[in-house]
Amino acid sequence: MLALLGLRSPIGAVWLAALAGGAGAVRLLAHLRGSVFATATSATWTALAWDAAHGELYRPVLAPTGYGGTRYMPLLFLVHAGLLRLHVDPVLGAVVLMQTSVIAAAAAAYAAMRAADVPRRLALPFACATCATIAYQEHATEIRADYLGAAFALMAVACALRSARDARSTTLLAAVGFSVLAVLTKASEIAVIAPIAALLHVGRRRRAAWSFAVAAAVFLGAAIAVIQVVSAGHFTENLGVTLTAGMSVADLWRRGIPIFADYLVTDPFIAVPFAFTAWSAVASARRGEWLLPHAYWLTVTVVTIVILASRGTATNHMVEVHLASVLCTAVGLARLELPPRAVAAAYLALAVFIAAWSLREPRQPNRRATVVALRAEYGGPRERYLSLDPIIPLLSGERPVVLDAFYLDLLVEGDTAVGRDLGERVARREFDAIFVRDADWPRDLPVLRLFRSAYEARETRRPFVVLVPKR
Repeated sequence: MLALLGLRSPIGAVWLAALAGGAGAVRLLAHLRGSVFATATSATWTALAWDAAHGELYRPVLAPTGYGGTRYMPLLFLVHAGLLRLHVDPVLGAVVLMQTSVIAAAAAAYAAMRAADVPRRLALPFACATCATIAYQEHATEIRADYLGAAFALMAVACALRSARDARSTTLLAAVGFSVLAVLTKASEIAVIAPIAALLHVGRRRRAAWSFAVAAAVFLGAAIAVIQVVSAGHFTENLGVTLTAGMSVADLWRRGIPIFADYLVTDPFIAVPFAFTAWSAVASARRGEWLLPHAYWLTVTVVTIVILASRGTATNHMVEVHLASVLCTAVGLARLELPPRAVAAAYLALAVFIAAWSLREPRQPNRRATVVALRAEYGGPRERYLSLDPIIPLLSGERPVVLDAFYLDLLVEGDTAVGRDLGERVARREFDAIFVRDADWPRDLPVLRLFRSAYEARETRRPFVVLVPKR
C-alpha cells in the first residue's frame, strides 16, 4: 500500500498529516467571525491583558472593585495588552496571538530538529505538522500560553544543542535567555533548565552546566523581582492562593497519571509520536546514550502529569508533550532508531484521521451579538451585575469584577476572605443580575451553591444563564 502511494519514506505521509491539519485549522478559523471564545479561560487571559493595558499588572485577590486570583505568567497577556492599547479587537487579537504562537512553536521545533542533526527535508514536514492534533483543533480559536511557552523552551533546547557542538558562550547565553522567556510565559517551563544543565554536566562541561543554571536563576530572579515591584506585590499574592489549586501529592496518581493517559489515548496525533519517542529512547539507552531531546521529553512528560494532577486543567497542557515527542521522533528517524515504513504507515493513518476529524461540523460558536445584548438588557451601572465569564464586561469596555471563575470557586470553597466577601454581597442581593455559563449551571460548585441561595434562573441564552434575585 505504501509503495503504491509512493510513501516508503515517512516524509510524504508527514506532509499529508501537516496539510490535513492545516486545512482543518483554516476551516475552524473561518467560523470565528461574529463569535466570542468558547471557554471562559480565554476571557480570563484577555481580562489580564485588559487590566495591564489600563495600568494594572496583576490585580489584588480581594479589592472593592472585584476579585483576582491567577497563576498565569505575564509575557503573553502583556503582548495582548499592547494590542489592546492599539485598539485591536480583544477577541481577534487573542486569536491572532494564538496562531502566531503556533507558528513560533513550529519554527522552534524545526530549529531544535536541525540542531539535533535532523535533515532539513525531514525536519520541515514534522515542524509543519504542529497543528495536526485534536488538542490544537479544540483550542484554535482560543488563547493559551502553551504554544508560546513551548516555542521558547524548544529554542532553549536548540541553543543548548548548538552549544554542545561549538562550545560558544553566546549560544549558551541564548539558551539562558530563551529559558527565562519560557518561564515568564508559563511557570512550569522552569523544568526545561534541568535537562539542559544535566546533559551539559554529563557531557563533561561542568563549568558550562553551572554557568547556565546560575545565569538562568539570576535572570529569572531579576525578572520576577521587577514583576513583583511593578505589580505592587500582587504577583506573589496571586500565585500564593492559586498555584497548586488545592492539589495534594496523592492527586498525582489519582488524577495526574489517569488524566495524562486519557488525554494521550484520545489524541492519536500525540500518542503516535509519544510511542515512537519511547521506542527511540529505549534504543538510545541500550547503546548507553541519553540525548538532550530524550531528557527534555521525559522532563516534559513528568511535569505534565504533575500539572494534570491539579484541578482546572485541560488538553492544552498536552501541547508540549506533542512537540517534544515530534522532536524525538524526527531524531530517532535521523539516527535510524525507528523503522521508516512504520512511521510512514502511522502518519498516513493520522492524515486520514485528521482529515475526517476536520470535516466534522464545527461546534456552534458563541455569538458576540448575544453577549452584547445581555449586557444591554441586564447590566445597569457596572457594580450592579456580576459575570463569571469576563467576556461580557470586556466587550463593553469595562473592568470585569471576576477575573477567573475557577479560582473564585476555590476561594469560596476554602472559606477565605474572598468567599466571605462575595457571600455577603450575594446575601444582600447587591447584583441585579448574575451571568454564569449554561454548561456550568447544573454543576454542584461552591460558588453556584452560594448564588442559588439568593438568586434564581430567569432565562438561558446560550452560552449563559441569567440569574436574578429571588423574590
